[in-house]
Amino acid sequence: MLSQLASDLRNAIPTTRADACRELAELPEALLQKQAPQIAQLLCDEVPEVRLAACQAIRTLSPVGLAELASSSLALCQSLAELILDPLTESRVAALEVVCKLPPDCHEDQVPALARALQDRERSVQLAACRVPWSRVPKLIGECLFELTKCE
Repeated sequence: MLSQLASDLRNAIPTTRADACRELAELPEALLQKQAPQIAQLLCDEVPEVRLAACQAIRTLSPVGLAELASSSLALCQSLAELILDPLTESRVAALEVVCKLPPDCHEDQVPALARALQDRERSVQLAACRVPWSRVPKLIGECLFELTKCE
């Protein structure tokens, strides 16, 4: 079953990829963790439903599991930053929840990537010169998310 789900993550049919993410999210964390890097790649999928399902699956990881994923996937914060600005509100909320679960010592070095992604999209919440303490990042991103929801 796990090998089939892993294969489904690479399927050309978007619904199959999204369903695989949802099914993997229901498995024990040890099994989900094995597929987490492949799921993280789907955060940048061209199909909104797949991006959402991938983010929701990653959101089910514990902070320890997220730290392990972040250490193996250098692009995770960049992908999450992009997803925070996703057109789909549910994806933005899920991405924000994942960012808030990241352990503080895990990604202080990733604050610049989050700030750049937000600034590149012209929706910065003044993460300023990337010197904002990590403890303030979730609040600032939350403020950004609030501003984005007002634009809809």
